[in-house]
Amino acid sequence: MKRTTSRAALVGGLLAVVLASCGSSSAKSDTTTAAAAGTTAAGSATPKAATATPATAATTAAAATTAKPATDLKATLNASGATFPKAYYGEAIAAFSEKNKGVTINYGGGGSGKGRQDLADQIVDWAGTDGTIADADKAKFKGGDVLYFPTVVAPITVSYNVDGVDKLQLSPDTIAKIFQLQIKSWDDAAIAADNPGVKLPATPIVVAVRSDSSGTTDNFTKF
Repeated sequence: MKRTTSRAALVGGLLAVVLASCGSSSAKSDTTTAAAAGTTAAGSATPKAATATPATAATTAAAATTAKPATDLKATLNASGATFPKAYYGEAIAAFSEKNKGVTINYGGGGSGKGRQDLADQIVDWAGTDGTIADADKAKFKGGDVLYFPTVVAPITVSYNVDGVDKLQLSPDTIAKIFQLQIKSWDDAAIAADNPGVKLPATPIVVAVRSDSSGTTDNFTKF
């Protein structure tokens, strides 16, 4: 398995993006925005896709004759980043490692922010993030250009806890106003309009959010 040192490779997804880079090894933090709001709200950010030059028949054939059999691969790859897609990465890594005994892949999680920072500092070989790198931060990545590769698409849900209400419906506009603290009570007219015929309590809404760096929060905020 060849490793480069002048270029960072990119992995990304709609909600889960993975960044691949070149560095050594090891794992700011990722978070979902949990709330006292309503049913499910799905949002997604579409990262820029990397482009590749099509291989010619000659180069493809040459690669086929020089490539090592999978059983001969030997490498250790370390990664960190988004917890949102971590379960998927665990399954994918296990399946790959089963067929490539000489390859060890470690994914430490820790959050999108941590993954991007570790990638920038070349602490990891690749990283997972639910949010793309800000243009202003790209120059800080020591490994060179960063490439994005989509890996996982999944919904972001909004959790709630309201006594006596088990199928609360919330429109995008209502969700936004709840998290912007414009709607402060469960019996607000906007929530009532989303849930005709449902008896809503006149209790205050307590909004819960993550405080650390989170790609999921970033996507939810954009939604």
